[in-house]
Amino acid sequence: MRKYRMEDYLEAIYNLSSGGGEGYVSLGLIASTLNLSSSSVTEMMQRLDEEGLVEYTKYRGVKLSRRGLTKAIQTIRKHRLLELLFRDFLGLNPDDYREIICGIEHLITDDVTEKLYERLGRPSLCPHGNPIPVIIGEST
Repeated sequence: MRKYRMEDYLEAIYNLSSGGGEGYVSLGLIASTLNLSSSSVTEMMQRLDEEGLVEYTKYRGVKLSRRGLTKAIQTIRKHRLLELLFRDFLGLNPDDYREIICGIEHLITDDVTEKLYERLGRPSLCPHGNPIPVIIGEST
């Protein structure tokens, strides 16, 4: 399974769920959000469930496991920090480079992410005003 596809699913589940990534999300909503077929989403949810990243319940939907929640938060953190990099250091509108940012977020490592976080001055908000998640165990 390609890492970036898996992370896209986890990020979508996080963004669509209530309670900070802990509520159930229907597979139809995920399919609509990611512009994918229901059968593709069902197949991926079964795989993610087998890998312990989600809890999939037929007819109820899916919710992130603790491990899946951590991966989703890491991906969102990378994305929002990259938006700041594009805006603050490159002088670019991150909305115009969404596809590039979405690609890069899957390639950078956690240590690069933390260096970026430090270089950007430990920001708390992305350019859209959304909080930059803190990784569990990190001091602020």
